[in-house]
Amino acid sequence: MPGEVKCNTERRKNLTAYLSGDDGKSWYGALTFDNRCNISYPDISEGADGFIYCIYDRERLKYGQILLSRFTEDDIKNGEMNTPGAYSMLLISSFDAVRK
Repeated sequence: MPGEVKCNTERRKNLTAYLSGDDGKSWYGALTFDNRCNISYPDISEGADGFIYCIYDRERLKYGQILLSRFTEDDIKNGEMNTPGAYSMLLISSFDAVRK
């Protein structure tokens, strides 16, 4: 299929956030906020506004995409983004956009 992205590995897809109440001994909730492949290097921080921000890249060598997702702990607990203002896969930067 034209334009189809081939996954390099099964481990680099389905970017999912979990919560822990015991310093990482156990985990609960599950919010998959990008289910595409070739995702890497997520960096997560919680803002003063209560949102969790995750910046990460996709298709590093082909497109050089940098993306941003924003969600809350409640979204993780519920397994879906229901919080007003939550979003996923916002394209911040791309080699493809710069080269055109």
